[in-house]
Amino acid sequence: MLQRKLRGRLPARFVFDGNQPLVAWKPNAKQAYRQVALQRIDLWPGRNEHLHGIEHGRFTFLNETLQLVTQIDAGAYEVDWTPESTRLWRFHLQSQEFLLKVASSQSQPLAEQIIASWLGDSRHQHPMRDPDAWHPFCISRRLPVWLGVEAIRPLSESVQTAFWQSLSGQIRWLSQNLELDLGGNHLLENLTALYLVACYLDGDSVPDLSWVETQLKTQLELQILPTGEHFERTPTYHALMLVCVLHCLEAANFAKSDFARQLRDLAARMASFMEFLATPNGGIPLLSDSVVAETPDLKSLFQWCDRLEVGRDNQSQVDYWKHQSVHGDQILIDLGPLACDHLPAHGHADLFQITASIAGKPAIVDTGNFQYEPGDLRLLCRGSAAHNVLQVGGRQHCDHWSSFRMGWRGHPLWNNRGAVGEFKWVAAAHDAFGFPAGRILLASESQWSIIDWFDNCSPIAESAITRLHWHPDWTFTHSVGNGSADLVSTNGSEEVKLWCDGSVPTSLKTAKGIYCPDFGVRLTNDVVELSSEPASRAWLRFTIQIDTAAELTRETITLQNGRLLIDWPNGTSLNLDLDEGHSATSGVDD
Repeated sequence: MLQRKLRGRLPARFVFDGNQPLVAWKPNAKQAYRQVALQRIDLWPGRNEHLHGIEHGRFTFLNETLQLVTQIDAGAYEVDWTPESTRLWRFHLQSQEFLLKVASSQSQPLAEQIIASWLGDSRHQHPMRDPDAWHPFCISRRLPVWLGVEAIRPLSESVQTAFWQSLSGQIRWLSQNLELDLGGNHLLENLTALYLVACYLDGDSVPDLSWVETQLKTQLELQILPTGEHFERTPTYHALMLVCVLHCLEAANFAKSDFARQLRDLAARMASFMEFLATPNGGIPLLSDSVVAETPDLKSLFQWCDRLEVGRDNQSQVDYWKHQSVHGDQILIDLGPLACDHLPAHGHADLFQITASIAGKPAIVDTGNFQYEPGDLRLLCRGSAAHNVLQVGGRQHCDHWSSFRMGWRGHPLWNNRGAVGEFKWVAAAHDAFGFPAGRILLASESQWSIIDWFDNCSPIAESAITRLHWHPDWTFTHSVGNGSADLVSTNGSEEVKLWCDGSVPTSLKTAKGIYCPDFGVRLTNDVVELSSEPASRAWLRFTIQIDTAAELTRETITLQNGRLLIDWPNGTSLNLDLDEGHSATSGVDD
């Protein structure tokens, strides 16, 4: 931070010397990198839909389109590189991911024209003139793209010198300005770019390979959990970090580095986690700051893994639990912490969040994320009410503000899981309310029960509310009341029955919510809200009958003396110690 402030007071020539010795491909590196670039092209298929607009000077990112080129002819394509938009939009423009698809199509001259426009902008000759263009994150995303463009189809001689000169300067600047203050996914992007450079390029600006490997190993050990999950606990960013690891594995293979074995094992853990988390339709649950369009296409990602002989095993996860039927009905619960404790920027107030698919289609959803810019919508999307979780006395699961800030937060206390007869179950507790509270999920082939409970351990009575946010394709066919509601998908092919009750008088209603699967997209959806009268301890239950032709099983629930007892009509039972999560079953082998 101090370094950045001092730069603004120094003459430009003392901050950065643009006359760097040129870098160049190592022997055989260009051909090897071409395969990497071609692998990357289709990782974001939604972005490729906008290529026709780019040919006419229209750029679309985050569902916002801007006209950035006013005059287009055979020899001129000048882009306005500093448009009025959000910083995230400008970061996408400066990262230039779209260039790979442009270069691989029949529009190769266009790719070169766009690069030439960037090189010819005087603000791009020095890092202090355009902080977006020279931001370490933008350089990190742009370097692999520029190398890919040059590998797919070489640039003309008129651009080559300026291109390699700029690359040399960008590499030097990135090496000296790693995002150590932010860490997390930004720092992994920085190190990935430098590792590619160290493996594929030669030149004075190229960092030492062993130094980059050491930094990369340190960060990967810190950021990738033993379960294979990236520590920021956001599926979109996990997938992006898997892209980084696969890039590094390609580079390590080319450089014949021993690091390749460690990277392959790490990629296998990450890919296995990604496969576990995937929804039946091949997407991701929108946990934390995840969005659809920014997430690499999982099919393409797994094909890349297969080409690199990165194995996958769909094992169970400590911090997640899911049940999937033979009919494509899947329910997932996130049992882990809200975010990385020291880097909670992408975390939401959503302890024990649930998402679900019915017959392979999204049904119970996370609200998603509309924007990163600070404001009411950012706060709403991060808040507990935007998630399928319990609130007691209106309390949030964490203190969050601005765009990425999180202060005090609740933490999981324990989780346990098992099976009773035809039902699989998982139970967990957290401390977000200052007293014990938690959730139990029971799942069979025909129904799910979501049981939320709290025990204030004091005479203070408070009301509670638990919600289920439904995908916009699902609507209520009958008015909600008397503890039940019928739901049907808008195409009329799927139908479920929803039952609700509690240990104290409850009320059931629907409200209109918002569903934001992508930046800048806001759809209206239905939210089922089950609220209780004030109590010092209580449980509330949603029962979702996903097979309406099957007989509904109604459990009897008792909450007392720090234990929760679930009895089934067939004589089986589950007895949970709510302090430590210990369980006992009767009437059936656990």
